[in-house]
Amino acid sequence: MVAASSSACQSETPSVDCQLEENSAIAASPLMLSPTARVDRVAQWFVLLGADGTSATMIRWATIELNGQAGPEHAVPVPAFTAGPWFAVAGDKTAGDSVLVAFGKPAATAADLDIFVIAVPSDGSAAASAPSLLTTIAGAAKAGAAVNVVMASSVTGMRAALAWIAPTTLPAGTPPPRGPAAGAGVIKTLVLAGSGMPVAAPLPIETVTGSTCLGFAPGRADLTIGYLRYETPTTPPDWSMTELGDNGASEFSLAIPLATEAPSCPHLAPTMAGGYVLAWQDISGSRIGVYDIVTNHFYPRLFVTAVEFGGADVQPPVMGLGEVSRDFAVLFARARSTEVWRIGALGTRRPGALSLPSVLGDIGQVSAIPLGGAVYATYADYSGTSTGPEAGAAADVDAASNADAAAPDAGTTADGGAPSDAAPADRNAGPEAPPARAGQRLFVKISCF
Repeated sequence: MVAASSSACQSETPSVDCQLEENSAIAASPLMLSPTARVDRVAQWFVLLGADGTSATMIRWATIELNGQAGPEHAVPVPAFTAGPWFAVAGDKTAGDSVLVAFGKPAATAADLDIFVIAVPSDGSAAASAPSLLTTIAGAAKAGAAVNVVMASSVTGMRAALAWIAPTTLPAGTPPPRGPAAGAGVIKTLVLAGSGMPVAAPLPIETVTGSTCLGFAPGRADLTIGYLRYETPTTPPDWSMTELGDNGASEFSLAIPLATEAPSCPHLAPTMAGGYVLAWQDISGSRIGVYDIVTNHFYPRLFVTAVEFGGADVQPPVMGLGEVSRDFAVLFARARSTEVWRIGALGTRRPGALSLPSVLGDIGQVSAIPLGGAVYATYADYSGTSTGPEAGAAADVDAASNADAAAPDAGTTADGGAPSDAAPADRNAGPEAPPARAGQRLFVKISCF
């Protein structure tokens, strides 16, 4: 793992010059009005994925082209679970032709958690596969145990990846971990084909005494995993990341010292110079840092103080990041809008801000991805209370069937069990009440010049 060093420097010529190159409105549906749906890059398009409500018993998805054109919405119910679900897109025969849904249930040893996966054609043409056992996380089913599992799609669209922390007993005298939801253990990843089967054995990334913010992020390789790593109770954490290939092997690792106390989960993006940029917040304010791969130096800058927002506890969270015309676009979730700030590599903010559109200023969580010198973002935009099924019914879902019929019970391992006799997933997606709110989904491309 490369360990980056920190340095300092200064300013640039201010100018706003950012615009919405694409601004598409997508009609309401259960997925499009989901406040927490996320967008994954899959080859040269995107896939929007989301889980229904707090119960997350239904997973929904639809493609979105670079011009904002959305494909048909599809859905699959999740078999009975106690942890998860987690979901992503992979390729069986072609990029993005399969959706994988992972979920956890107590193992035969009740303290342990079995992680299963089902695969379903992304065009909704067939039923979900029988659940296959991927791995068992020791101790993760104990009462009060933290389940640290994440899942994402490869940018090639041919693989998905699961990552988790396998709890471990630390040597006697090891200081307790730090950070919110801090976890000690072995961080592992498992890369999956479109069938849901692993392409290689689980890859141990490293053993950590404390960690948080485990997740996948936009990087330089097919898959990029990152997390905050706490080594001692008295030192700030490093941001650790590993680039993975579609073959499940590690290609590059990097540890960046943030040198700030109690940082938020950083946002990551690749730079055109071959390095990386991070944006995060702490009690002092919002920071940006550029890692130069040539010099192996990390250059962090404070670009706005917390005081300018009224204090550390009321800072608007960072929701996205990407390189734009030799600067960086940082997306802030303000009270009634999302603002795009343009920040130079030396931490200088260009005057003004670009506000993303909204009918009433009532929006869901923004999901953003940097690509090709721009940042693509999408979010639900609510315009009031639903007045009928047209506000959100998914046209391709037959509400007459029982959701439980579409997917078999968990328990079939990768080595055995009969194929599912369920009907095609979309035709068994179960009844879906119209959403309580009306609106649309907005999809924008942010570019600067």
